[in-house]
Order: sequence, then C-alpha cells, then structure tokens
Amino acid sequence: DGLYDALVVGRADIVLSALYPDPTRTEDFTFTPPYFNAGEVLIVPTNSSIEGPSDLAGRKVAVVFGTAGHMEALRWEQLLPSPPLLETRESTEEALEALTTGAAGAIVIDALAAQAAKAQGRPIRILAPPVTDESYVIAVRSTESELIDELNTQLQEMQTDGTLKELMERWIY
Repeated sequence: DGLYDALVVGRADIVLSALYPDPTRTEDFTFTPPYFNAGEVLIVPTNSSIEGPSDLAGRKVAVVFGTAGHMEALRWEQLLPSPPLLETRESTEEALEALTTGAAGAIVIDALAAQAAKAQGRPIRILAPPVTDESYVIAVRSTESELIDELNTQLQEMQTDGTLKELMERWIY
C-alpha cells in the first residue's frame, strides 16, 4: 500500500517492484502488461522424462506447504485421471533436497527460487509454462496516459530486441 501511496502523493511516477496487477485499483492506477511471471513452476531432474503435470501420475511431487504451488497441486489431485502423490515440505530448500535425493520425482516452487537453484548449479530442469500466474507489472497514476503509453512501448521494444531477457538473465536468473 505504501508504494501506491507514493504514487498518489507524487513522490514517485511509477511503481516497479515485484508488483502484481490489482484489479481493485484500476480506477486510480493503470498497469503495464506483465514483464515477468514469478509464478510457481514445476521442476524435475535434468534427465527426467516428465514434461508437465499430466506426466506426474503416481509420482511423488514435493510442494511447499501453503503456497500457490501447493494449491495448484491439490487441484491436480482432483482433475488429473491419475494424480501425483503430493508430499508437503516446510521450505523451498527442503523441496529441492527431496528432488536432489530422489525422494520426489518433481517439485513445485516459485520461479525466482527455481532460477536461483539452477544458477547454483543444481541439476534441474524448469518446465514451462509456470503452473501459476504471478505476473509482475508496472503501475502509474491513471491520469498519466502518456507515461503508460511510453512504458508499454519501451517494454514491447525490450521484449522484441531481447533486452528484457538479458536483464532477467543477469539480475533474476
């Protein structure tokens, strides 16, 4: 809320801080299209044949208790004809350890933690797309139509020319 307050009082022109679009604030603020999805992702060992949730039938899947990924995996239990065997863990590190030791054939963790684990050299494969949507956006005051237009143009150009990907690889992945 403090970030939005900074926009309201004019202490900031934009909010760019792991911000999710808030549909209850569209009267006062305008959001760019998403530039990054930090949602939960399905992670498997590099040599796994698993390509998505439909390949999890009867396999142990570790999830971090209470996360959006846990909720999505519970949904898989209801929707998939042959559901995975869910095992909850208390932390991302515990889930990663379950994957490393073979106690689980797959895990569900957030995309940022997954990228950090991969950067640390863990032998994992991050499956796409994310299993939950936690897209980051930029917010501006709704009266700033020229600013939002320019931000949208710049984001589109950065996606098209690869700059956004380069920045993500350098600072997030």
